[in-house]
Amino acid sequence: MVEPQSGVNQTSLSTLSRARANEPEAWRRLVHLYSPILQRWCVCAGLQPADTADVLQDLFVTVHGKLGSFCKRGPEDSFRGWLWSITRNKIRDHLRAARRHPRAAGGSEARERLEAVPAEDAPAITDCETPPDCGGEAAVLRRALEMIRAHFDLATWQSFWRVQIDGLSAPEVADELGLTPNAVYKSKARVLKRLRDEFADLI
Repeated sequence: MVEPQSGVNQTSLSTLSRARANEPEAWRRLVHLYSPILQRWCVCAGLQPADTADVLQDLFVTVHGKLGSFCKRGPEDSFRGWLWSITRNKIRDHLRAARRHPRAAGGSEARERLEAVPAEDAPAITDCETPPDCGGEAAVLRRALEMIRAHFDLATWQSFWRVQIDGLSAPEVADELGLTPNAVYKSKARVLKRLRDEFADLI
């Protein structure tokens, strides 16, 4: 499948706009895009896999309900930062609930270790106002690229990848692929435009 012409407007491509309009496919794409980094944040906060799954389920329900409230007024208003504020609160709620309602004997060892942590020793990550650097950002970008890959022919995609991801120069890639440097530059620009249009304000 080849990329549509540039006349397609951003609203028709934007995953965020379509998710706000309650399009199921757009919501699935948003969840797929951000699941890795949300999982990493939970892990960095000390949650075990079962607890992480519980927090993520509650988190996505809240995000779905509040998606319309996200507003990017300036460079500091990132979707990632908005997600972090919600995630941090969900992690705090989960840790407080775990201490108020300890599991009966026979529960998992991991859960018992979590509940044994004194309240004052709660992971410092939940005190961060800005999103922590726990990794996962690369996974978000990788998933975004996977979701637009089918819109480009092989030469266009290889040109973009070799320059943008592998760090080669346009002349090097042109020589490798039998293209002109200008064609390589155009291919890179086309992919980046699609990435910006489809994931505007998300990455």
